[in-house]
Amino acid sequence: MMPSVKFAPRSGSNSAVVVVDFQNEFVRAEGKLNGDVAEMMKLTGMLHKVPHVINAAREGGALVIHSPVLMKFGEKFNDEDWDPDAYGAIDNMFVEGTWSSEFADEVKPAESDIILKDRVGFSAFRGTELKDIIESNGITCLFVMGFLSNVSVEETTIEAKELFPEMKLYVCSDGCASKSKQEHYISMADTLPMYADVIDCAEAQSILKTPAPPIASASYVEEPRETFVDVESATSASSDDDEYDETEAL
Repeated sequence: MMPSVKFAPRSGSNSAVVVVDFQNEFVRAEGKLNGDVAEMMKLTGMLHKVPHVINAAREGGALVIHSPVLMKFGEKFNDEDWDPDAYGAIDNMFVEGTWSSEFADEVKPAESDIILKDRVGFSAFRGTELKDIIESNGITCLFVMGFLSNVSVEETTIEAKELFPEMKLYVCSDGCASKSKQEHYISMADTLPMYADVIDCAEAQSILKTPAPPIASASYVEEPRETFVDVESATSASSDDDEYDETEAL
């Protein structure tokens, strides 16, 4: 069994990659939530790009950390979770021990990777040993990617900044997807830049080849915050499909 907290066999790298909710329920066409993200996955090309970042991390001696969402049979998201008009009404998503909760083949964990357990919220830190893993492995540079851009990716990045203010944080914009272009764009262009550098997967691969500098440890003080972007009241992103005013956020 893979231990939760460990010193992984790395080659002096101070970097880690956190892959959030990259599971069949989102990734595969048969997944209950794939229809929500399929368009954005195609637009960003994340299914092809994320494995390259993971491989670059492993080759460079960085730590790869997987944060799955796991639920019991019959369990549902609470009304206030996700989109209550959709996900709260769906039965048996991400059921532990079933195909839907398995990691997508493209990102199957290697023996040297860490799989987080006991997550209780959208953030990869909640209920898990991620904070201890980062501290015990001397991580000073963290990359975040996965699903959904404006939910778990956003929550994880915000909490990482609160826990480790001096840490270098990156979010791979084309390594993430949300339910809509608008939600993804607002998260990548407006919300996340307040906490991290938003880059693409190609740049992440390049950075992972360069060791991160050490930082001083920081104390964590949890403060109430509003997590989700109010999409309806936010400025609507352009629906133009050209390669982008929005491409910088992809």
